[in-house]
Amino acid sequence: MRRSQQDPANVVLVEVISPGVTIPVGVGITDQCLPGYVKAALHFVAGFVDAPHAATIAALRPYIFGGRAVPVVPLPFREPFFDSKGPVRHEVTIYPDGKNAVVTIMLFSAIVVAIELPHFGTRRSLRHRQLLGGCSGPELIDVEPYPVPRRRLSDREWDHLLETTRAALIRIFATRHHSDIDEMAQQAARTAWGRAATSNLANFTPYFQAELETLALPRRQISALVRESRAHLTAGRLPFDPSTMLL
Repeated sequence: MRRSQQDPANVVLVEVISPGVTIPVGVGITDQCLPGYVKAALHFVAGFVDAPHAATIAALRPYIFGGRAVPVVPLPFREPFFDSKGPVRHEVTIYPDGKNAVVTIMLFSAIVVAIELPHFGTRRSLRHRQLLGGCSGPELIDVEPYPVPRRRLSDREWDHLLETTRAALIRIFATRHHSDIDEMAQQAARTAWGRAATSNLANFTPYFQAELETLALPRRQISALVRESRAHLTAGRLPFDPSTMLL
């Protein structure tokens, strides 16, 4: 992730914190996806705030369509603009900032961007929040119109913010990763139990291991799941959740 020089007047300002390619599973902010953030900011104000001025659209077009590179500088990952605590969510917020409003975007409670909208003035601070995981629908709320900080970060602050973002993303995607493994193991156990029930339930363990070996799982992960299933059987418990099998 590069650090830009001072941006000339009237240039779209994008401020980013992201560990980039060091984030597990390749999630990060790259030059290729930055135009999409500019477009998302424009769509947000057009859909929830006010019709963009023609001059605003003209100023953003070169960045959206790749005619001009989007400059990148660090932005503090701190309240009230960004908060990694609480449920994992996406947030898009507009803040009044003189003649040019600023739109902040937070994805997965971890990746944050701020985009300045030339020639777009507003007095309202509005946030669109979408919780991930299907626990509730999107909501639109008014927030305090705090000015977005533009002070450049020290190297110590930069390193701390990268660590904060990396930790948040590891937490989010590791949770999903373990959830996927559990779901695959549950399905493999149900299939193995069905096969064993037609012959001898004592054959469950080898059937279970055979099912796991058809999946893209590390050998040590398979061994751990087999050991866990044996422990359940020894304790007199089913090695899977039978509720999904009920009509």
